[in-house]
Amino acid sequence: MAASASPDSAGSEPGPACYGGRTRPTVTEADLARRPHRGRGVLRRPSCARCPAAARAIAGAIGERLDLAVELAATGVSEMVDENMSNAARVHAIESGKDVRARTLVAFGGAAPLHAARVAEKLGIDRVLIPANRGSARRSGFLRAPVAYEIVRSNLQRLAAFRRRDRQPHPPTRMRAAAAAIVRQGAGECAAREQRAAFMRYKGQGHEIAVNLPARTYTPTDGALPPAAFEAAYRALYRRTIPGRIE
Repeated sequence: MAASASPDSAGSEPGPACYGGRTRPTVTEADLARRPHRGRGVLRRPSCARCPAAARAIAGAIGERLDLAVELAATGVSEMVDENMSNAARVHAIESGKDVRARTLVAFGGAAPLHAARVAEKLGIDRVLIPANRGSARRSGFLRAPVAYEIVRSNLQRLAAFRRRDRQPHPPTRMRAAAAAIVRQGAGECAAREQRAAFMRYKGQGHEIAVNLPARTYTPTDGALPPAAFEAAYRALYRRTIPGRIE
């Protein structure tokens, strides 16, 4: 998880109020208004244990309008953010058929540790991992990630038409060649790996699922491959299939 600058991000320019930027509050102000802090520049005010700029932003936009103390208004902001993050995790887990309660919540991002415990509590998770490089985890991941390129081509049709290779306007071999040309620019002659998937659904459904297919040249004997792969992927997601609906 990463703590968001919602409900309205100030971005790096002009930046949050507590960094001398705009006056409307972000979650950063709520975090500072609730907790003692140490820092430099605008954040360090010997006369106040909490950032006065953050307090003014929270009070002006929320506290005075709702007749709430700064700490209570800031708590309300944090609670809404934590609920949004935990609800997004619930939806993702349900869609994937996973139970998050037995998992570990990894808190990355500069302010994530301030929200991790509450999000974990909402999700029923009892383990939270805070990496030492949490503030730069996303940047490190980007630098360490393998060079990759994704190509998607649309060609809506039934499986019966899919089996007739002469009707394919975008053969996988052409897509692979186009992607490889891009990847080679960043990866040079390093070994490359291809992942191939088709987005499929039962007739009458409005939502496709990604179905992994082998990255090789298909032959006329592979006619049963797409439906079998689809039913396996569908069963993994929904614990069932719909008999007699594959055409």
